[in-house]
Amino acid sequence: MELRAEGLSLAPILKQVSVAIPNGKLTGIIGPNGAGKTTLLRCLAGELHPQQGTVTLGDNRDLSTWRARERAQRIAYLPQNTVFAFAFTTQELVGLHAASPSSLQEALDTLELTALATRSLLSLSGGERQRVAIARALAQQTQFLLLDEPLTHLDLHYQNRLLAFLKQRTLNGATIIVVLHDLRQAQHWCDHLIVLTEGQVHTQGTPEQTLTPENLSTVFRITFDAIR
Repeated sequence: MELRAEGLSLAPILKQVSVAIPNGKLTGIIGPNGAGKTTLLRCLAGELHPQQGTVTLGDNRDLSTWRARERAQRIAYLPQNTVFAFAFTTQELVGLHAASPSSLQEALDTLELTALATRSLLSLSGGERQRVAIARALAQQTQFLLLDEPLTHLDLHYQNRLLAFLKQRTLNGATIIVVLHDLRQAQHWCDHLIVLTEGQVHTQGTPEQTLTPENLSTVFRITFDAIR
């Protein structure tokens, strides 16, 4: 089952974007602010419908024709900003769409949230809430996991712990797409990269193919040497 986008356009952001997401890999979406990273991810998740073009998942079936419940069984999506309006506990929220009790516990353990399991979400810090939001997506244990800037508000320990877990999940067959800002993290952890600029795909491929000084200098409009 492959996730593909063909000719996506959504004025004024995306302009004829076509991407093929490799199965069982960790794909990163990178690019400067305003390049269209979040808009592309929302289209791939079925949360946003383009004005032109299609997103297909499995047997070339247009994702816009899938029912929300059916889509949620295959795709878990973490938006850039998650607002918690109700006083759920950490465990209650993560467990809402958990695939099983064991997947709930695995998500809590991965983000080191067990000690916060009975705490109200409204009592947590920004970084703790971000970990809860990520854990909720992980607990769904879907084949496709799409995360928009999940490392925001996380300290380095949790950033590395999450990226290592995502990498391991791909080794177990999951397909994961993540919007990243740190180019070193993209180089180290991702198998495949989509580089956007001004609403278009500048390049896509392995980190070795995409993170060249020439590509990065063009996209980010500053002089780059090799990433170290």
